[in-house]
Formats: sequence, C-alpha cells, structure tokens
Amino acid sequence: MQNILLAKRFFLLLLIVASYSNICRAKDTATPYTNSKFIEIDGFKIHYRTWMYNDIVSSKEIWILLVHGFAGSTYSWEKNVKCLNDAGYNIIAVDVPPFGYSHKNIGFNHAVDNRADFLWKFLEEIKPDTHWHLFGHSMGGGIVAAMSILNPKKVEKVVFVAPALFNKVTPGRSLKQRLLAFSPIEWTMAKVGKLFLIRKSRIEKMLETAYGRAGTSEDVTAYYEPLKQKGTARAIISATTRANPKQTLSIANFKSEALAVWGTEDTWVPFVDIKPITDKMDNLSIVLIKNTGHNPMETDSKLFNRLAIEFLELE
Repeated sequence: MQNILLAKRFFLLLLIVASYSNICRAKDTATPYTNSKFIEIDGFKIHYRTWMYNDIVSSKEIWILLVHGFAGSTYSWEKNVKCLNDAGYNIIAVDVPPFGYSHKNIGFNHAVDNRADFLWKFLEEIKPDTHWHLFGHSMGGGIVAAMSILNPKKVEKVVFVAPALFNKVTPGRSLKQRLLAFSPIEWTMAKVGKLFLIRKSRIEKMLETAYGRAGTSEDVTAYYEPLKQKGTARAIISATTRANPKQTLSIANFKSEALAVWGTEDTWVPFVDIKPITDKMDNLSIVLIKNTGHNPMETDSKLFNRLAIEFLELE
C-alpha cells in the first residue's frame, strides 16, 4: 500500500529538485564520506558505507544492513551507527537508487520486489553467506519487508522505523503509472520543476515536516547535497512511473521477528494508516514514541538506539 501523504510529498520534492539537478552538478562525489565505497551490481553503481567493529574476535557474526527512506541516504543513519557499532555489530548502510550517491539510471525497475532482489545481490557480492539484521526507514521499511519475505533464511531480525509497508504487491503497472510514463508527460513534469527556485530553505522545510522540529544546518546540507546529483529528478520520476513488480508478495507472508518504531506525530506515514497492515504481521512488536515525527532514529536517537539494541540482544 502506498501512503497518500508520502506520495504527495514525493511529488512536491520532485518538483523542487527537478530543475536543480538539470543545471547544477554536485561537488566531487568520488568519496562523499571517508568510508564511502562503490560497487557495480548488474551494471548499476551502488554507493555504500561500512563500519567494522574494532575487536574482530568479539564482533557479532550477524551484520546489520541499514536502508534509508525516500529522499534519504546513508546519512539518515548517522546518529545510530556508532552506538550499534559500539555494541559489537558490523554495519553496512546503502544508498538505494536513485538516491544518495548511487546510480540514476532511468532503466532500473524500482518496484519493491526488484529493489529487494537487487539488495540481496548486493549483499551476496560484498558479504556472501552472511545472516542479517535488516533496518528499514519509511520507503526502506517496505524494501526490507520484501527482502525478508523473499529470503527469510538469511534474515535474523528486522527493525522498522515508520515503515511504508505494502499489503500486497502484484505484477504489472497501474493505468496512472502508464500515463505518467508517457515521454511528453515526463518531460513536462521535469520542465514544470524548473519553475521552482531551488534553495536550501526548501529542503529545510521538508526536514522540518519529517522531524517535527527544525533540522540542524548539518542535517539540511547532508540531505541537500545528494539531491543535487545530476539525473536525480528524472530518476525519481522513473522510479514511480516505471516501477513494475514481477512477482506477488503478501505482508501476511512476513514471518521474521520484528520491531517497529513510530513517532506519534508522524504526518508522513502515520501509524494509524499502516496499522491494518501491521495487524497481519506475526512476531511484530510496536513502540510509539510520543511527541516525535517521521524520523525517530534521528530526532530521538538515544532512545531509538537503546530500543534497537535491546531488541537485537533479546533471545
């Protein structure tokens, strides 16, 4: 199920970034972070970051994969990686195409099942024969849910953060998708975006609605810079209009042990909208954090980190 509020904000952000991505190249992206790595999977370049626990002998054999939400990147987990790493976990955070510093190819199928299959290929390439704790925020929540359904034997536990979950995924595209994918319409959408004056204040406002409070200048810059990457706007259009599931997935088939953390003031993916779906999920515990918004792993990082680690360590 695609959340209506998320879709509205998606379209707004698309209009905001469209013109800028066509006229401005980002700064040097060869190494956006000191621990940045790139790998090519099926011809598509993927950016990811790795945090290794110092004491290799004592480190957990099970790794953590962090999957961000819409318009996010590996930075979305910046306030969590040190705590998780200090707890003994090795961690990988990935930029889900077309976001962050991963590829912007419009030929990629961004359906949730294909994204899930793609990330499993990515993990098998960089760390084969490994079991995983999967963390997914918002859009990333739907992706890790699909990953768990498709390959449950590789999954130990799942931590959802305000997940945009699906009820059922079926092959094919909707009529609306097909219409919007018509080249003149896509072209027009991109041109409409050019009417908007791009400023950091727009991203600042977006973060404020997600956080439920103002973001820091560091937060605004960290979200703003990846969106400047050439081709991002067109790729975002394609990610929506051309997503074409190839298989049927039902949330009723999700069987992994899981924790879901929501902010009670989340206006992007409100818990009440997703509750009919979570009611169908076995082995799911839910924690609501009062007076916080859509990104509790950032705005309430200390509490979130404690909840996540306690859940992972629970026998």
